[in-house]
This record gives sequence, structure tokens and C-alpha cells, in this order.
Amino acid sequence: TDLGQYSINPQGLQVQFNPSKMQHLYHLSGTGKAFDESIKAIKEDLHKSGIGCNLEEMSLSRIDLCNQEQMSHQVGSYLDVFKMFKQKRLKNTKEHPSSYLVGNKQWQTCAYDKLQELKDFKLHSLIEGENNLLRIENRWLQTKEVKRTLPFDTIHKLCDTTNDELQSIYSKHLQNRTFNKNYSSVQMKLDFHRSEER
Repeated sequence: TDLGQYSINPQGLQVQFNPSKMQHLYHLSGTGKAFDESIKAIKEDLHKSGIGCNLEEMSLSRIDLCNQEQMSHQVGSYLDVFKMFKQKRLKNTKEHPSSYLVGNKQWQTCAYDKLQELKDFKLHSLIEGENNLLRIENRWLQTKEVKRTLPFDTIHKLCDTTNDELQSIYSKHLQNRTFNKNYSSVQMKLDFHRSEER
């Protein structure tokens, strides 16, 4: 539908939607009144589609926490910061002129030019005057990863989470995972067979 994507497979019902985009094309919203309105709209949409479920108690299998800021310079120049970290143990690393992604099958962090994305989708006429809009998304990609690392694993628990708590989770993920030097490795070669110089 216009609000969400609903599918059923052997594992059960999957409901996908973006609560921020339901409020605005590219401005972000957290929990609170706007989020509650988005959940209510999805519940009504499911009902109209003939799908009965307890949406608030379904397990979260993916969640994206984001921040975005207008930067002083073009977004591409800030993506170089991500390249400074050699994410050797992270199998998913993708670089494009306006985006950079690191992560694995459980989680990802993606930094990208949000306005360029809108232009790529021919939506530039809807941009409201911003420039150099950098968005950084932390993505949890699996149910077990959500349960293991986040203090909420259902929409009901997420609704009870404040925006300050979400900001803290977002920042800690960047500090402890994306920019954690433990994920960076330097390969060294030691030659044990070379005769010692005297």
C-alpha cells in the first residue's frame, strides 16, 4: 500500500514501514505523538487490507536509527572520515561518490547525502532549501541482533523509549562498533627464517 509493505511467508507475517517518511519525505521523527500516529495509521491500513495481527507485540526484525545534519561543506568530503577506519572484519563495505557503508549481516552503518538520494529519485522539487544534508543510519538487520543489543524488541517497548534514550543508543553504536578500533586490523609479516644480522 502507500503506507507499508506486507508479506506472509513460512516464518509468519512481515510488516515494513518507515514512520518518519509517513510524516515527511526526509525530515526525521522519533518516538512520541508523531510515531504513535504512524503506528495507528499502519494498524488501520492492515485492517483495510484484511490482515489481523497484534502489531505492537510483533518482534522487530529490522530497525534504523538515524541522525542528519546540514554540513558546512559537500557531504562527499565528510565520507573520507569513514574511510580512515580499516573495517577488515566487516564483510560489507561499499563506497559510492555520495555514500559509504560498513557492517555485516547483523548490522550496518551508512553515511550518505540525503539530498542527492532525493535527486536520484527525481524528487528534487520537494527539497525545502537545505544544502549538504548528511544522514548517518545505524541499521539492525536481524531479530536476534535487535534482541541481543537493543533494550526494545517490539513496537510496544519502542513506544516507551524516549528520544534521548534512542540518541544514546545511536551514539554508543557509532562509538563501540562503527568507529571501534578493534574492528581495524593491520597485517604484519614477521620473517623468522631470515638470518640475524650481526
